[in-house]
Amino acid sequence: MRRMLCIWFPNRSRPYSRDGRPAPETGRIAADDSAKNRTGLQRLAHWCRRYSPLVGLEESIAPDSLLLDVTGCAHLFGGEERMARQIAHDLHRGGWTCHIAIADTIGAAWAIARHRPRHADQQSAIIPTGKQADALRPLPVAALRISAGNAEVLNDLGIETISQLMTLSRKTLPSRFGPEILRRLDQALGHIPEFVVPERPQEPLVAQWGCEAPIEDRLTLETVLQQLLSRLIRRLQSRNEGILQFLVELHVPHQEAAQFSVGLMQPTLRDKRLLELLRLQLERVSLAGGVDQLTVRVTRTAPLDVEQAELFETSECRTGRRDLDLLFDRLSNRLGHEAVLRSKLHPDFDPERAVEYSTLVGKDHVERKLTAEHPLDRGACSRPLRLFRRPFPVVVWSIVPNGPPIRLRGPHGDQEIVYCDGPERIETGWWREGPLRRDYFRVDTERGQRLWLFQSRDEGSWFVHGTF
Repeated sequence: MRRMLCIWFPNRSRPYSRDGRPAPETGRIAADDSAKNRTGLQRLAHWCRRYSPLVGLEESIAPDSLLLDVTGCAHLFGGEERMARQIAHDLHRGGWTCHIAIADTIGAAWAIARHRPRHADQQSAIIPTGKQADALRPLPVAALRISAGNAEVLNDLGIETISQLMTLSRKTLPSRFGPEILRRLDQALGHIPEFVVPERPQEPLVAQWGCEAPIEDRLTLETVLQQLLSRLIRRLQSRNEGILQFLVELHVPHQEAAQFSVGLMQPTLRDKRLLELLRLQLERVSLAGGVDQLTVRVTRTAPLDVEQAELFETSECRTGRRDLDLLFDRLSNRLGHEAVLRSKLHPDFDPERAVEYSTLVGKDHVERKLTAEHPLDRGACSRPLRLFRRPFPVVVWSIVPNGPPIRLRGPHGDQEIVYCDGPERIETGWWREGPLRRDYFRVDTERGQRLWLFQSRDEGSWFVHGTF
């Protein structure tokens, strides 16, 4: 007897990471975006192949359940109950809420996972072999995976549960409701076989070329590499994905293989641009002998961006953005990915730690895109544009002790303060190295300067930390 397992995810809006693991809640996918949901669920199906070799999606336009054929697999986990608990535990660690059911048929497992009442702490239900009919009887007719129209008609006729439906004459059901209801009922009861259609993993994007006589000419190597890239580009065109990073391996007889990677800021399928960046890396590789085997492996891809041109956007603006991306790609591949960095805000109360640096290429394109789309919060906009590496001391006068400043003396003499906003107290925990206890003020001086001024709560001295 075959055993089927269904995993139902009540919240389909959670994102998926690029390796298929359940991702932490860093963003949300629109619930009506069935294409993105299906793609993410397919990646999660490949991740679930650790539990069963046959993992597929439910038969639906917008699926939100995974189906696993666990026949002969449960003993590897100590039984079906332990297997269900292990799956629920692993998914819960990834931030997912799921309901799991195991039964003899796909229809029964699907219905029980969705519609069977359970306790708040119960995430799985195991139906013994041959008992799916008893488990299905109290469930609503919608649990048979019938269309919403047929379910509504049955409810209007007073047929709300599967038990009431099973009492009707089988001969009259097709003439009244069509063949769907009888087919779904027989599938759930096991009278009609139904199998899991497994999701096949995508083939790795690898292109190889070998020869008997080693190649020593650089121009010939570039020609061969261009042909290998063209093969990979043709495969990616059907998937509407571009190359973000690829790895090149050059095998030299009796020596260790030479490897280098090429990364890009934006996904692309332009062979000229890819070949130009490849040449930059190839020039840095020292080959003592000829190359008898070449391998090009695409290690990271991303969907190609399709942007609508603005109404008054000129061709120079579009060309300028492309040239800037190309410049970053050239610098990163010539100097190394860790040598070309960008700054971005980091949520930290300590001003010195509120900025971090990350590489421009070699990172996840989706992460960069999400970060670029999120605007700065109001707290970030209140920070100065220029922050001094080391705050310099100044002398400040106040009307009352520890009150707002009215005059300051700096390296360029005395200045009256015509406007003061604050204080903003910033205090970090004792467990951090060099804890802070400061009161910050935004002040305007009579000379038109706007300074970020703070008083140390420990010493009572004043410093200028930045300018707006």
